[in-house]
Amino acid sequence: MSLWEEQEKASDNNVSPTALVPITKPQDWVIQDYQYERALEMDYVPNLDDERKSAFWKLKVIPAITRSLTQDVKARNTLIHAMASVRDLATTIQQAASIVKSTHGSQKAIEIAQTKIPEALKVLEEAIDTAKSLENSSVALFEEHAKEFLEIIGPKGADFAKQKEEIETQILLLEKRKEEVIDELASHKGKLEKYSNLVHVAQARVSGSDDALKETRIRYQKMQKLNEEAENSVKAIPDTVTQTTTTEYSPYYRRWWWWWGESRTRTTTVTQKNYYEGVIAARALRIKESQGDVKDQSAAVQTQKEDLAEVQGQFESARIKYEEALKKFPDQIKHFQDQIDIQRSKIKDLDKDCEQVETTIGLRVKMAGSYIYDPYSSDDDYNKYYKQFEFSYTDAIRHWQKLTENDKELLEAEYAVSTVSVVNLITAVLLQCKGYKSPTFLAAQGPTKRTMDDFLRMIVEKKIDIIVMLSYTYDPLVQKYSVSDA
Repeated sequence: MSLWEEQEKASDNNVSPTALVPITKPQDWVIQDYQYERALEMDYVPNLDDERKSAFWKLKVIPAITRSLTQDVKARNTLIHAMASVRDLATTIQQAASIVKSTHGSQKAIEIAQTKIPEALKVLEEAIDTAKSLENSSVALFEEHAKEFLEIIGPKGADFAKQKEEIETQILLLEKRKEEVIDELASHKGKLEKYSNLVHVAQARVSGSDDALKETRIRYQKMQKLNEEAENSVKAIPDTVTQTTTTEYSPYYRRWWWWWGESRTRTTTVTQKNYYEGVIAARALRIKESQGDVKDQSAAVQTQKEDLAEVQGQFESARIKYEEALKKFPDQIKHFQDQIDIQRSKIKDLDKDCEQVETTIGLRVKMAGSYIYDPYSSDDDYNKYYKQFEFSYTDAIRHWQKLTENDKELLEAEYAVSTVSVVNLITAVLLQCKGYKSPTFLAAQGPTKRTMDDFLRMIVEKKIDIIVMLSYTYDPLVQKYSVSDA
């Protein structure tokens, strides 16, 4: 967040950007609720103890910056003035033209237009001349003193940004290659699972088709056997059989039809053998169709077995590739991670060089945070927790120093704290408590670097499940340490 955005945000919220959070308890001195979410602040202060550095800052740097800002302000005002002149000129021309048009070209209107337009042009020309007379702003002034800056900083410091950019580009490339190795292993694993599923499906299809083929063959064999038995039985049947049927008539019909007797006999010839032969022929057709089904199913099973063999070959190939990639994976990841760590160590070395450069030109870094966040650490979890837990004690110490003696005495009497205890409360302690499966992390809310480091180590490294946070630990009445507010 820039200075301007900070001021605007503070103005919107009606809060001073440098206002301290009201302190009500000692624990509030430790972890502040920062409105602008900053974990670390750096204030650069010129070191004026050295005469040579003091002269450099007073005679070269500060005047150059002041002059640059002055020229920037003048240039901005001149630009605004010139733009206003252009706007006024356009308005004047428009008004003059309107007057001339509305008066149908009267002599008075023309005289007004001839007067107003040159006046506006004159103001614009003055603004242009003023802008031409201005010197360049901060860029030109910085270029004027750039050589002297570089002589003091040195060639390594001057090339710092370029080297850092090249190293960061190399880190991005290594990270990309590491991700490609991970993606390749994931791709091999995905193919292995894919062909494993295909093998399972193909085996199920072949198994089902085999069962269906067996049932078809059994049905075919049964039909053949029944047909053979029928063929043997039909041979004993004669070609024709004579059948005699006698019909008896009732007395009613005999009364009217005197020429009929009481009964009549009819002889019929039945060809039973032909009937059975037709049945056998129909069965033969069904057997033939069943035989065709057996052939078709056998061909389908054979095709499915060939497909299964092909899929099994693909599965075996995928398995070999996956196992080879899995075997190489740890070494490849370690190789790229080692290279990344080497590049990150180079950046750390460059940062150290940068600090030396700042010391050389008389800059002193004043840290407002109590821990140093390492953006190049390979422990992502550690950095993640550092980002989440903002920690600073500067405002707490400043607030304590601004308190009156009466305020301090009241706080010491109420909370049993002192100036020393505000800065150095007890730090983290790892306790092995009975009844718990894992150790317990006991942490006082102390504004020290060690407290925060231990707090994160217990979470990231020790995997502690139970954390007891203490607000203030000393009870003057009991004369022993106790958990007053956990």
